[in-house]
Amino acid sequence: VLYPITIAIVMIVIVNKFVALSKPGMQLTMGLVTAIAIAGVLGNTFKIEVLPKLTKPIKLSKKWKGPVQSRFLIQLAHLLQEGFSLDEALKFLEYLFDAQKKDLEKMRGTLGEGRRFDECLKRVGYSETNTSQIYLSMQFGSFEKACASIGEFLTRKQKQQKKMQQMMMYPAFLFTFVIGMVLCIRMLLLDQLS
Repeated sequence: VLYPITIAIVMIVIVNKFVALSKPGMQLTMGLVTAIAIAGVLGNTFKIEVLPKLTKPIKLSKKWKGPVQSRFLIQLAHLLQEGFSLDEALKFLEYLFDAQKKDLEKMRGTLGEGRRFDECLKRVGYSETNTSQIYLSMQFGSFEKACASIGEFLTRKQKQQKKMQQMMMYPAFLFTFVIGMVLCIRMLLLDQLS
């Protein structure tokens, strides 16, 4: 919801620096910003992509996203518990995680050079907390259990974040709706009083 509003406000400020906008022009612009925000909220609520370029954040890096991180660790733990070596498990996971195949190949190469597995995970976006747990489990045993528990923890964390986002949608929609109503009433009343 905030991406299109932020973009529109920045555009208004930039345009207003060079060309002074008239009062109706500003009102029209604010109405468009409100419409974009409402469309974004309604689109997210009903699972419809509205203006996808404006409502999606820009990707800045090739870090693995949360669902990929959790699924990777759970699958890795399962393969290690079945008796695969770490290298064999990573080779097998290249087929399951096709989008991350290059990262997994680099990971296998890095491990072949003698680097630690937790360092490889750090490079693809795992947090310091998770990688330190992996490191400790490799030093003191229970590596498979640590991978499985971290993967399950990440899955629970993502579910909680998703639930929190869903809970915040309603207040955001109400706030946007109220702002839109205030702007519409202001435009209508100012036009009638003038």
